[in-house]
Amino acid sequence: MTSNLTQAIHAYDKAETRRLVESGAKIFEPGALGETPVVAAIAQMVFHTWPTDNTSAFLDIIEETHPNILIQTDAKGRNVMHQIAESRRWSMISKPEEFAKRFPILKQVAKHINRKDAKGVTPLELAARNGHTQTVNLFVELGAQINQKVVMEAAKNGHWQCVSGMLSMNPETYSADMLDIMFSANDGRSNPWKAEGGKDVRTKIIAQNYTLNR
Repeated sequence: MTSNLTQAIHAYDKAETRRLVESGAKIFEPGALGETPVVAAIAQMVFHTWPTDNTSAFLDIIEETHPNILIQTDAKGRNVMHQIAESRRWSMISKPEEFAKRFPILKQVAKHINRKDAKGVTPLELAARNGHTQTVNLFVELGAQINQKVVMEAAKNGHWQCVSGMLSMNPETYSADMLDIMFSANDGRSNPWKAEGGKDVRTKIIAQNYTLNR
């Protein structure tokens, strides 16, 4: 039913959305595109601008039954920002800095952007782990804090473009452990010197006068 709810929101079907919400569809379980229904509802406000319609209608429908949905967490202790970090659609946005400024709903849900889930993971760490570079950029614009742990999440999973972007924003997040991961990535797919952004990472490290102990 959750998948059907997400699909109804994607299809802009308000009647079906209301029926499913009132029937008890789960709001926090991922459906199409890896989005939960509440994230899909927020996405309708951000990605679609219909001059003759109210793009907040879907979130309004959900909030009628779940009035505090934007600050609630799921069974894993994850909030809306964690759920956005998991969404593939949000990872494909362009000009995240403009998104952050243009849509008040994002500033509203970003109030808890540095909050950790039950396992101690922040939304930014989750986005970095998934290699969602544009989502990482959006979260930083919304106030997320880059630290070594976040950069390492991207490095451990071979997301070198994401690593490069975060190092350029905060060079102090460099870690010697990161180099161990870089030099052990010998396959063509994950080798940071071949992956997009890899050269930028190396240049940044050298430019900051870090020592390559290899």
